Amino acid sequence: MKPCCEAEELCTSVETKLKAMEAKLNTAETKLEAAETALVRSSQERGSIFVRWGRKTCTNHSQLVYEGAAGGSQFYEEGAAANTLCLTLEPEFDDTPVPEKYRGELHGAEYGRIPDIGKDYDVPCSVCRASQSTTIMIPATSTCPTGWTAQYAGHLAAGYRGHEAASEYVCLDKDPEYASSDQVDDDGRLFHYTVTVCGSLPCPPYKNEKVALCVVCSK
Repeated sequence: MKPCCEAEELCTSVETKLKAMEAKLNTAETKLEAAETALVRSSQERGSIFVRWGRKTCTNHSQLVYEGAAGGSQFYEEGAAANTLCLTLEPEFDDTPVPEKYRGELHGAEYGRIPDIGKDYDVPCSVCRASQSTTIMIPATSTCPTGWTAQYAGHLAAGYRGHEAASEYVCLDKDPEYASSDQVDDDGRLFHYTVTVCGSLPCPPYKNEKVALCVVCSK
């Protein structure tokens, strides 16, 4: 009978080990599922924000955060803010009185003499969220580096060089649209194409009197 007992003990030992291994496997599967869930959540939370100037919608590679209207300081104000804003279409206000001599001002933006779109139309914009963690605007090209996703391409725009106010370079979509059909000359912040000027700008590779392109890329 002893051999039978030894066989039973061996079977019991093997069964115990199998159960222990099964428990470890279940634990490992649970941890793997948790890690996959965390990875998906992290991927969903990761992202970067960019503004698509001149369009009301975002590209296929991004999600709309909000549709807005381009704005900033008046083009002839000497104390003007330099940055261009994509203003929400659902504004909220504070009724605190501010004397005229102590205030900055916020104006809408209009197209300057932009070819193929006309003058004085209001400029729309959209704030977009890309799934990639990094987004950058690259001036003077319409091509993204290898491995990067192009969000949109267009023309480099800024204020007119003869105006008093500072401005900033933005990437105006290559196919800009109107915020509305109203073509009223209210001025405000103005969008003009940017042209290259040889000198301290290296030519080549640059060329004189050419409209500068731009592209917004994500990775």
